[in-house]
Amino acid sequence: MGRISYVQQEAAAYYRHIPAVPEFFAIHPDLKDWMAEDRWIAAFRKFSGVMGEIYRDIEIRPEAYGLPVVPVDEDRPSGEKAKHSWRAIKRIGDVIREIGRLGVASPNSLDIPAAELKAALKKIPKAALILMRLTDFGFVLRGLDHTGIGKGTEWIHIGYPAHPDLLAVLEAYALAEPYHPDDPHEFYYFDYKRLADRSLLPRDCVVRDLAAMTGGDAGLLLAGLHRHLTESLGLAYIYKDDGLEYVLHKKRVARIMIDFHRLEVQVVLKLKSMDRYMETIAALPAELKRYFEQDGCHYCSFQKATREYCKYRLHWCLEGENHVTCSFETFLFDRPSSGQAEALAELVRLEYAL
Repeated sequence: MGRISYVQQEAAAYYRHIPAVPEFFAIHPDLKDWMAEDRWIAAFRKFSGVMGEIYRDIEIRPEAYGLPVVPVDEDRPSGEKAKHSWRAIKRIGDVIREIGRLGVASPNSLDIPAAELKAALKKIPKAALILMRLTDFGFVLRGLDHTGIGKGTEWIHIGYPAHPDLLAVLEAYALAEPYHPDDPHEFYYFDYKRLADRSLLPRDCVVRDLAAMTGGDAGLLLAGLHRHLTESLGLAYIYKDDGLEYVLHKKRVARIMIDFHRLEVQVVLKLKSMDRYMETIAALPAELKRYFEQDGCHYCSFQKATREYCKYRLHWCLEGENHVTCSFETFLFDRPSSGQAEALAELVRLEYAL
């Protein structure tokens, strides 16, 4: 469908952030007494699938959730409007969090003290409307309607008759510690790793999931470049802000960034001494070589820089032509192909003598 508003764009990005649930993953030891591991996995797959369906529904009809529909101006995109839209979409996750946090598990429902839920939902705009939308996806709500929680109601009961185990997953997910503590958005991606025995997860499960979520040639680039940087060059890495950062001696030397709106990848390399390996740069494919054939210095006055001198200005000479760029901007390769992963890694190897 053609996405015409910021909230629709952001809903698509949230949906794409949900990783596929593996056929098997070890459940956190604290959860194994609740039910068998295979039931946890099946229920989580259903849970994340339902939440994905809700995001897709928001993409189609955001007004049904009371979300702001602000048309995108392709000529003048607004970061502030986009930020407001993804914050609005978070309301769905916030409602799910409160249901799980306050719910008391019974055989076929989560039972929630009405007064506590009412107080919690006051902080979430359009919460009553969002709760009613859950009924479109198999949830059954008793004790409230489209107007909210009725006067004198003591308990709210939330069920999921088609798959009652989903309620245990919802509660456990709401109470689980984050897998990426520094990522404030992780809760809204309904990631199975939050309920996993983290000591038994595959070492590169985050990379595997990111590559699968990105898909296509961009996913192949991510997986291939990661393999070169870690296995061949021995770099450490961390997940950060929809991407991977590669570190040498506690300093970032490379970064892979994912745009989940377009499912595209950018690669940033921290290069400074290009003249030392200019023969390699001169032999690069044209798609990569062009980044070294253009200047990137804005000749600003940062820290009293002048046109003649700036300590952050990088210099190199390619095929008789002198070039300059800013060391803060480094080299950002936009949408390289998977076939260029080895060439990008080779630049890192030569820069840092690995």
